[in-house]
Amino acid sequence: MNAGRMATRSALERKEGLRRMGLGEAVAIFKNIDLSKRKEGDKRMAIETVLGMETHNGITKQEFINALGWLMERQGGAGEREDGGWIG
Repeated sequence: MNAGRMATRSALERKEGLRRMGLGEAVAIFKNIDLSKRKEGDKRMAIETVLGMETHNGITKQEFINALGWLMERQGGAGEREDGGWIG
């Protein structure tokens, strides 16, 4: 992970009072982003952690799409299609 990402994460942790999150915990939250009852800040940190991973072999395209849809919902920029996909 590069220094810029580490600085961003540290700033986010200070700002929101978040704790550090282990990689396994982050991946578990990311893979179940819609089902997880975790706080929004934890979900955002999980997404940042997963994006900073060197490889993403254990994460499906659908899980990435779900995480992107979750982020877009919070920004008010997306809606869900009838077939379960996302529109911008």
